[in-house]
Amino acid sequence: MFRSREDVEEWLKPLDYDEFWDAIRPYALDLPARTRCDDDIDNGASEDTVLRVLKRMAELTIIKDQKLPPRSIEKWRWAH
Repeated sequence: MFRSREDVEEWLKPLDYDEFWDAIRPYALDLPARTRCDDDIDNGASEDTVLRVLKRMAELTIIKDQKLPPRSIEKWRWAH
C-alpha cells in the first residue's frame, strides 16, 4: 500500500481520532491501547496532542516494518 515514507505521512495526516483507530487496525501496530489514550484524554491530555503522538508512532513503526524509502527527489520536484 505504501511506496515511500511520505505515503504513510499523507495517509495518516487527515485522520481524526476515531478514524485513526479504525485505519490502523489492520496493521496490528505496537501502540498504546485506545483505552489508555482515552483515559489520558479524559484526565486532561489534549486529544490533538495524543493523536499527533500516536500518528508519529504509527508512522515510524510502519516505515520501519515495511522498510520504506524516502520519496525520490525527482518525484518530489514534479509534485511541487
